[in-house]
Amino acid sequence: MKAGRYKPLLMMFLVMGTMTLGAKLPHPTLLGTPFTFQSFFLCLTALYFTPMEAGIGQVLYVISGFFIPVFATDVSGWAAFNSAGGGYYLAYPMAAWVLARYGRTSDWFACFSWTIVAHFILLLIGVLWQIGYLNIESELAFKSGMFDLLPSSFLKGGLAAAIFLLGEAFLKKRHEA
Repeated sequence: MKAGRYKPLLMMFLVMGTMTLGAKLPHPTLLGTPFTFQSFFLCLTALYFTPMEAGIGQVLYVISGFFIPVFATDVSGWAAFNSAGGGYYLAYPMAAWVLARYGRTSDWFACFSWTIVAHFILLLIGVLWQIGYLNIESELAFKSGMFDLLPSSFLKGGLAAAIFLLGEAFLKKRHEA
């Protein structure tokens, strides 16, 4: 039996666990908007794991939301997706895969930019869900579902990129010693 045979499965469950932790941590308010840590952990795990591990881990996280309350709203089943957050939840796998595929770089600005791209994917699909499925007015959906969330997206993306790059530099320095 190969030693690393179960590593991808472990990484996928680690993605699910960190996302649940990010949803359940206390929610401070930033500029009047709840600040959850789900997208921060999405960025962090996507930067460290392969696209398959990050993407499938997010798929498993979203599927688990149908059975247990893993999201910040403390509801599960279709009720979790039949809400303003439903589109964001459905966008998690795509955002994680894109960031894991393209964001792993040693350049801080490029890494940070890819975390913003991942957040943009989340926000755009979330807003389109609100407009198309929930019939929320487009102006309200864009204001509350995208523009109000941009400051925290930049903060979480920058923090994830900094932690990733500092961690990689530490590991590289330790490996050279």
